[in-house]
Amino acid sequence: MSILLLTGAIDLRKYNVPFTSLVDLEIRLRQYMYSIEYAVDNYSTIDKIVFCENTCYDGDFSILSKKAESKGKEFEYLTFQGNYDQIQKRGKGYGEGEIIKHALENSQLLKTESSFYKLTGRLIVKNMDLIFKTTYAGNAFTFKQKEISDRPANYFETYFYKVEIALYKQYLIKAYLLCNDNEYKHLEHVFYDKLLALPLRSFKSPPLVSGILGSTGELYDSNFKKGLIEKFYFAAGIYNFKKTIAEMIFMKFFVQFLNFKRFIGIKHNGLWLFRTSAK
Repeated sequence: MSILLLTGAIDLRKYNVPFTSLVDLEIRLRQYMYSIEYAVDNYSTIDKIVFCENTCYDGDFSILSKKAESKGKEFEYLTFQGNYDQIQKRGKGYGEGEIIKHALENSQLLKTESSFYKLTGRLIVKNMDLIFKTTYAGNAFTFKQKEISDRPANYFETYFYKVEIALYKQYLIKAYLLCNDNEYKHLEHVFYDKLLALPLRSFKSPPLVSGILGSTGELYDSNFKKGLIEKFYFAAGIYNFKKTIAEMIFMKFFVQFLNFKRFIGIKHNGLWLFRTSAK
């Protein structure tokens, strides 16, 4: 059994948070409540759930605490006032880092754990139990190499990962202080800079993530084509930062293939076979 940390920001009505389209209080609250309830009902391998948010929202989550208790689980709600002056200047990654730092310093449930799964609060992982059963290491981060992503720099995904608390405190606890979205220094890029020296690998199974993107309001769910590509990437070890020799050789030839495909402009039904925009 393990612990899940959900991060959130419920009441954004009085803040001008960059790249955030959804600010309606009732909708955001309903989405967070759904994600927590989904975790309680569906994650049989998670017995502790911490939800930490940074708008000082005085809400009643007792119904979720009682439901968790009825299923032999524990639920903890933490709220505090985030530094929205800095969040407005530096971006949402700054707020995310503040939230995790606050949770590690104040959560009673996290104090007894050696690692945790972190999930952005309005998302769900449909195959969480499979992820848990196939993730043996204390740390699992999804690495995105610039040659196969839509960003001009390498990065680690931050919406969902598993991390040892000792490692997080040593390398990542202050990472948010370096975020600056205006300079394209997102939290994902700072994580990459901080974790460069570590032999990290990703999940063995692709997380089936569902939910709403706060930045655009769009569905996060993968379509059939994207889902197949993700399965291929995970199976081939492309998302592992520390690759085996075989994975490194395959990656080298795969990147060459992508570069060749971009050069000759191969398309299928008007769409790129793989989403690649690396320069």
